[in-house]
Amino acid sequence: MTPTCGMCGRERTINDAYDYNPLQVITGQPLGWYSGDDGEVCSECMTRTIKGQP
Repeated sequence: MTPTCGMCGRERTINDAYDYNPLQVITGQPLGWYSGDDGEVCSECMTRTIKGQP
């Protein structure tokens, strides 16, 4: 089963090779894909969430 973003429904692809790490926020690097017990979030939705955008 392919991981799917719980916010927008996008499926994770080979282009989503890196995972989210909180240090990405501190260092200003692009955010990776979040995978946790509470679900999956793609890098685009994670970026919008951290910036407080809908």
